[in-house]
Amino acid sequence: MQQTHSLSNIDVVILAAGDSTRMRSSTPKVLHRLAGRPLIEYSVRLATALSSKPPVVVVGRDADRVQAALGDRARYVQQAQRLGTGHAVMQARPSLAGESQTMLVFYADMPLVTETSMRMLLELHAVNAAAGGVPPMALVCPNSSTCLRAKPSSISDQLI
Repeated sequence: MQQTHSLSNIDVVILAAGDSTRMRSSTPKVLHRLAGRPLIEYSVRLATALSSKPPVVVVGRDADRVQAALGDRARYVQQAQRLGTGHAVMQARPSLAGESQTMLVFYADMPLVTETSMRMLLELHAVNAAAGGVPPMALVCPNSSTCLRAKPSSISDQLI
């Protein structure tokens, strides 16, 4: 598959601001370990493989613990009020203003999503953009099998 996206032309936003209430644990869900690594580690490694820029991680409660786990491998944005996925993406947007043509957004707790899958998604986006002049897009992956596309100006309308 021909790679049409430059690594410097992709911003990655990782959503890690959830309250983890269903985990019934004092440890944030994204810091629970799978195969010896925190869940968020898989997302950061994926982001690093897809973009030459550090990902923007949207953090909430226990932000200090998430930041301590990742250090300077990411940029951080605080989501003080958890008002949904669209709101989380809106919190990240000022950190990305005008930097890239494509924003890839996914959750921090998706360790099974592969680089190959994401590259296929980016390739599909690039082909569609070339064929029809599609404006810059955000590709939002709320789970491992579904992705939503929206113009950056309408992200919050599409996701809230």
